[in-house]
Amino acid sequence: MPGRTRSQRVAGRDRMWIGAHSVFVTGPLDLPDVDTVRATMRELAWIAPDHRLFRRPDPGYHRWRPVTGHELDSHCERMVTALDDDVDDGGPERLLIRQYDAHVDDIPFRIAVGRDSLAMSLSHPLGDARLGLDTGAELLLAAAEGRPPLSLHRPSTRLPLARALGEYYGRKPGRVLATLRTPRPAAPGPDAGTQHRPWQPNFTVVSGVLARSTLTDLRKWKVRNASGVTRTMVVFAAVRAAVEAAGMRPAAGGFYTVVDNRKFLPTGRRLDGNFTIGIYVEPTDARDPVAVSAALESATANGRTLATMSLLTGFAQVGRIAALSDRAPFPARPSLVLNHLGRLRGFEKLPWRGDTSDIYYLSATTQRQPDYVTFQFAELHGHVYVTVAFHASIFDQDVVCRAVDLLCADPVALLDGAR
Repeated sequence: MPGRTRSQRVAGRDRMWIGAHSVFVTGPLDLPDVDTVRATMRELAWIAPDHRLFRRPDPGYHRWRPVTGHELDSHCERMVTALDDDVDDGGPERLLIRQYDAHVDDIPFRIAVGRDSLAMSLSHPLGDARLGLDTGAELLLAAAEGRPPLSLHRPSTRLPLARALGEYYGRKPGRVLATLRTPRPAAPGPDAGTQHRPWQPNFTVVSGVLARSTLTDLRKWKVRNASGVTRTMVVFAAVRAAVEAAGMRPAAGGFYTVVDNRKFLPTGRRLDGNFTIGIYVEPTDARDPVAVSAALESATANGRTLATMSLLTGFAQVGRIAALSDRAPFPARPSLVLNHLGRLRGFEKLPWRGDTSDIYYLSATTQRQPDYVTFQFAELHGHVYVTVAFHASIFDQDVVCRAVDLLCADPVALLDGAR
């Protein structure tokens, strides 16, 4: 198993995500057993020994240490484990929280296989959600089909940031000036008189499903009222309306979202690590899908997100990484974070049990600030699943549940009520 034997520096675009990790929980599935998945993981190590799964960080996330041959068995045993919990023990939300609390940094990617439930944990310096979802789906499918995970043996672009900058600005240097002229919205600070107090994290999630019939109604509404925008923009607008209808007053008129910068890479290039950046978007009316779409288009125009990622990458490389504040605003108002992971095509290929209406899917990520309330969406077998992550020490869980229930029950009514 020839492969890398020397450590390598953790890139700044990966270091900026230190302290963040995600957990994904789904089922019910006909899953291969733990030993079979471990065997598939070992096959991947022989096929692609330099794959990102076979590396560990040093304590400060400055360098990646490769997992060498004599460490492989123990690494795979820790990376693939039996899921002792079950969704019957408090539901999928409690299962996700238990897996979130069980995260360990020295195993950046973990798969826990249960009777019919699956949990995955990803430390984000290793990669963004695409790495976890695509890799996890292919490993499980290969294990279930008794074949090697050959599709994971694909080279990842070297020096991706330099290549993206060269591709975008090198071809047309005039774009530099256009980027500098593009406004970069900034979230407003706290209201005058807001107090900040010490607080304790209490990571919590609630979840819901936008069923196929609800999405059909939403599509019809979009055709009538916002035909030029994507369904995601309509859902984002409905979130704002649901949060307000539940009695929460957001801290700002806009929201944060994550943008994937892979579109700036040369055509055909792929990348396993991080290439996303969080930005703030402020529409003229966050309950209007057309305004949301226009604001997002403006915020991502002229290479602005690529330039922002370059700047933050430089800061992270020299150690300037934003840390979770030890003081929270009181009374807190939610800073909304809205992300959509798209359609999980790899997961749709897995062997599911029962009807699609039986499926549960949740995914949640570390909240980077105490007042963040993150709505994360993903599409699976015609339904859109929503998981909301927040700190119950800051926000009332019943109020957040009410917002999710309103969103999933009748988003069209919310949108009509906001017009």
